[in-house]
Amino acid sequence: MARCSSISCNEMRFERSFLVMLRIAHRASMLYCLLVFERVPRIRLCWKSVGMSSSNEKLIAMNVSVRESWMCLAVAVVCLSISSAAYAESDDDFFEARVRPLLVKHCLKCHSAKKQEGSLRLDSRDAWLRGGERGKVIVAGKPNDSLLIQAIRHDDPDLKMPPNGKKLSAAEIAILEAWVKRGAPDPRREKLVQSARMGLEDAQAFWSFQPVKKPAVPKTKGDDWSRTPIDRFVFAQLKQHGLSPVSDVGRRTLIRRATLDLTGLPPTPDEIAAFLADRSEGAFERLIDRLLKSPAYGERWGRHWLDVARYADTAGDGADY
Repeated sequence: MARCSSISCNEMRFERSFLVMLRIAHRASMLYCLLVFERVPRIRLCWKSVGMSSSNEKLIAMNVSVRESWMCLAVAVVCLSISSAAYAESDDDFFEARVRPLLVKHCLKCHSAKKQEGSLRLDSRDAWLRGGERGKVIVAGKPNDSLLIQAIRHDDPDLKMPPNGKKLSAAEIAILEAWVKRGAPDPRREKLVQSARMGLEDAQAFWSFQPVKKPAVPKTKGDDWSRTPIDRFVFAQLKQHGLSPVSDVGRRTLIRRATLDLTGLPPTPDEIAAFLADRSEGAFERLIDRLLKSPAYGERWGRHWLDVARYADTAGDGADY
C-alpha cells in the first residue's frame, strides 16, 4: 500500500487525538457524576485504555480519590476546550495554508475578477457560490458531486482543469477533495464597491463635454511675475489663496530641472555649458524642444504606458533570459 502524504497523515493524527480527548472528557464526566451523587470517597475504576485495538485491550485499575477526580475533570475540560478551539480554527487554517495557494497557482488566472472563463470566479466564497455557465461548481461536503473536483480529476473528457492538459498531482487533488468534504470553508468575502457612475445630467455637465471657450485673461494688481497668459491665470489663483510665486532660479538649476523632469537623466557637463553660454532670446524654448525630441524623453514617459499594458521583457521567472 502506498504511503499516505504528510498532509493526510497529519489530518489523521489530529482527528485521532481529538477523538481521544473527547473520550477522556466523557470518562471524566462520568466519574464526576459518580463521586458527586453517590458520594463515594474512593472507588475502583476500570478504564479501557484509549486507542487500543480489540486484540490489545487492557484494563487499567486505578484508585481514584475525590481530590484526584476533580483534578482529572479539570484536565479533561482544559484538553477538551483546547482541542475544540483548534478544531474550530482548523478549517480556515487549512484553507489558507493548503487550498488558497492551489487556487492562486492553478485557477485564479482564468477565474477571477479580471477574467472569468465560463462565467466562473473562484476568488471568493460569494463568487463560487453563484457558479458559472455549467451551474453550481462546489457542493459542500460532497466532493464526488462537485464539478470542481470532477474537473481536476479529469473524470469528464470535456471538462479538464487546468485546461492546458497538465493534471494536478494526486496530493493537490486530495487537498481540494478534503476541503470540499470539510464543507468548503472559505473566509474570503466579496467587497461591495459602491458604483461611482454619474447620471446623465452630471455627465452632460462634466468639464470635458463642455464647449471650448477662450476665457478672459485675468489682470491682477501687482503682477510683475507673469511672462505668458498662462502665468497670469496661475498668479491670479495664487493671490486668491494668499500665496506668492517663488523667485526665478539660476540658469544652471533651470536646465537641470528641465532635463530631469523630461528625460529622467541629469544634463551632461557639455549641455550645461552650452546652455549657460547661450544668452540669445529663446534659449530655454530651444532647450525644451531638444529634450522633447530626444529618445530619452520617449523612454521615460513611454514606460508608464507600458506598465499599464503590463509589458515585460521576460516572463518574470528568469527562464527566458
